[in-house]
Amino acid sequence: MRKIWLLLAIVTGIAASDCRAQVEETIETSSNSNIEFASETDDVWTPTLQLCWNELIDYVGGEKITYLNGNPPLADELNKQKFFKNDLNDKDYYTSVGQATIAHKNKIAEVIAEKFNESSDILDDFEWDEGPETNKWFIYSILKKDFPFVAEYNILEPDVFNRDETVKYKYFGYSPDENDDDVYNPGKYLNKEKMSELFYANDDDFALKIKDKDNKEEMILYLTSSEASFDEIYNEILRKAEKKGFYQNQREQKEIKNRREELKNELKKIENTNHELEKMFIEQELSSGDYEFEFKNYYKIPYLHIDEKFDLSEELGGIINGDKTIVKVLQTIQFDLDNVGARLKSEAGIYANKAIMMMSREIKINNYYYFDRPFVIFLKEADKDKPYFAARIKDGKYLVKSEDNNETERKEDTSAKPMSKDEIMALFN
Repeated sequence: MRKIWLLLAIVTGIAASDCRAQVEETIETSSNSNIEFASETDDVWTPTLQLCWNELIDYVGGEKITYLNGNPPLADELNKQKFFKNDLNDKDYYTSVGQATIAHKNKIAEVIAEKFNESSDILDDFEWDEGPETNKWFIYSILKKDFPFVAEYNILEPDVFNRDETVKYKYFGYSPDENDDDVYNPGKYLNKEKMSELFYANDDDFALKIKDKDNKEEMILYLTSSEASFDEIYNEILRKAEKKGFYQNQREQKEIKNRREELKNELKKIENTNHELEKMFIEQELSSGDYEFEFKNYYKIPYLHIDEKFDLSEELGGIINGDKTIVKVLQTIQFDLDNVGARLKSEAGIYANKAIMMMSREIKINNYYYFDRPFVIFLKEADKDKPYFAARIKDGKYLVKSEDNNETERKEDTSAKPMSKDEIMALFN
C-alpha cells in the first residue's frame, strides 16, 4: 500500500495536531441549521449592546422600541433580540438598570471590580446626579472573557499579512518536525489535542477550531474575505463543516491524480533507458492505485489587538415609546490574542431620561492553515450555539507589528523544559 502524506497548515498560527484524529471532529452545535446572533456587518461585534437593549425593552414594559420619527436600522436589528443573557455563562457578564445617580455608578464600579477585577472605561463618560430625585436612567452591561490555551504556542518569525510586503506582523503557531513524535514537550503535545479541522475545502477556503485548556470555550478561525454579516458567515462555516469528508475525499483524489500524472511523465523519460528496476516500481504503483493517507498540520496565526470605542448616540438617540428619550449610547470592545491565549472585555451603556432616556509512495500534500490573509474569528462557549465575539480581520488594523513586541522576553518566557513520561501522563489523570 502506497502512503500519501497530507500536510496541513494553518496561517493564523496554532499548534499542530494529528489530522487523523481531527477528521473525526466537527463543530459542536445543536440541530439548528441557522444560528442567529448578529446581523451587523461591522468589523467587530460583541453582545453587550444587545444585552442593554434587552434590558431597555423590559424597562418599557416588554414592548419593542419604537422611535417617534421612525426607527434607525440598528434599532430594528436590536429589536430582533437575537442574543440573550442565557446565551452566556453567568460568571462572565453583568447588567444593571437604575437611576443615573452617583450611588448607581458606584454600585456598578464595585460589582465589576469584585466580579471581574476590572474598572470601567465608560462610566465617567456619562453624567450622574447626586441625589435619588432624578428622572434620568442608566442601563449597563459588561462581558469579560479569558481564553487561556493549555500551554503557550511557539512564537513564529514575523511575516506579512495579505501579501503586503511593507509591514511585518507577529505570528504564533506550530510547524511540526519531519518526525513529529516528541510527546514529552508539553507545549507541543498538549496543544495538539486542542486543535481540530472544521473543514479544508482548498488552500483558500478552510476553518479551524481551538479549545481552551478547560474545554469550555471555542475559538473558530475561518479564512475568508466575505463582507457578509457575521450570522451568514457563521452559518456558512456550519454548512461546510458538514461536508468535511467530501472535501477531504476531493483533495485525496486530486492528489492521487497528480501523483499518477507525475509517474506517467517519469515513465516516458526513462522509457528507452536501462532503468528497469525503476520502471518496474512505477508500473506497479500505476497498476495498484492503493494509497494510504496521513496528515500533518502547520499553523500560523497573527497576534491581534482590538481596542474600539463606539459612540452610537447619534444613531440611536431620540424619543422612544412616547415618553422617553435615549440621550447617549456607548460601547467598548477590547480583544487581545497571542501565543498564550485570548482576552475579551466589552462594555455598553445607555443613558436616558423620562422623555429622554440614555443608553449608553509517498505523496506529500501540504495544507497550510495560514491566516495571513483576510479571515474572520469567532469565540463561543462549548455548550452554547451562538458566538459571543466576532471580528473581521481585513488588513493590518488589528494586527500587532513585530517591532512593537519584546521578542527576546517572550521567547524566554515560552521556553519549556522537557517533561518525563510520568509527568505527562499525570496531566490527564
